[in-house]
Amino acid sequence: MAISKCVSLSPENRLWGNDPGSDFLIDETGCNSTPGFPVAVYLDDVTTSYVNWHWHDEFEAGFVVEGSVAVGCGTSKATLTGGDVFFVNSGVMHSMQNASSPDHAVFKSITFSGSVIGGEQRSVFWQKYLKPILNAANLRSLVLPAGSEHNAAVLSILSDIWELVAREPAHYEVLVRNGLSELFLILLEIREKTGDGKTQNKHSLRQENRLQHLLEFIHAHYGEHITLDDLAGAAAISKTEVMRCFKSVIGKSPIRYLLEYRLQQAANLLLHTDRTVQKIGECCGFEDNSYFTKTFRAMYQVTPTAYRRKG
Repeated sequence: MAISKCVSLSPENRLWGNDPGSDFLIDETGCNSTPGFPVAVYLDDVTTSYVNWHWHDEFEAGFVVEGSVAVGCGTSKATLTGGDVFFVNSGVMHSMQNASSPDHAVFKSITFSGSVIGGEQRSVFWQKYLKPILNAANLRSLVLPAGSEHNAAVLSILSDIWELVAREPAHYEVLVRNGLSELFLILLEIREKTGDGKTQNKHSLRQENRLQHLLEFIHAHYGEHITLDDLAGAAAISKTEVMRCFKSVIGKSPIRYLLEYRLQQAANLLLHTDRTVQKIGECCGFEDNSYFTKTFRAMYQVTPTAYRRKG
């Protein structure tokens, strides 16, 4: 199996999704998995790039192999270094980026549907082993630092699964399913030990839900002219609340996020299409080509043309 670079997986966020002419649409899972075996592995070097805020129905688990990676999950933030493990529950917003620029930062991750372990939702496996994790307020996300309880066991499981999916040896599907089942037994043990009485702060959860609506709007309309009023209307909240949601979860203003998202999409188009720089700028929401070039250089340290030439 080809190893993929992770992409933003949020609903309606197909890369360049508001561009019907693109040949590079990526579906909601963004994975090299198949309907019959929905498991995918990723190798991400976020030294100079990042995995944008996204969410998906699949569970995600992974570990840092080099440097340090800042992982955001909803309103919680953590910095992971080599050997640290992370788990992100289904539907939880998350992002990854370099935490110690300009040092190298690399992590491996696995996304998988709960059906691989639980089968269909009426089965005893889904009800007894999947559902408690899906509904666990204390397992919306989890970090197991190197040396902590369960870290060695989980790291070994994830490393084995990653290699199995990447290499596809004989009967690897059965071995991967067994490994994921072992992972969920450990997650259930953690849930029972820490207690499921920990409830998500209602205000934080409300802000995350609102932010998901805001990001969906941006991801679907980033090529258009977007104002703060547009964002407020999309989520049916005030402009002040729009600002508050972005600041509390993402840590930047909505205008800054929109700019960086447009530039990220432009960078992908530069590498994967033969359109002119001006056309790419226009379809990514930049009406002025000189402003596009200036902001692109500020973010990527090279002009759009040089970025394309470097590949």
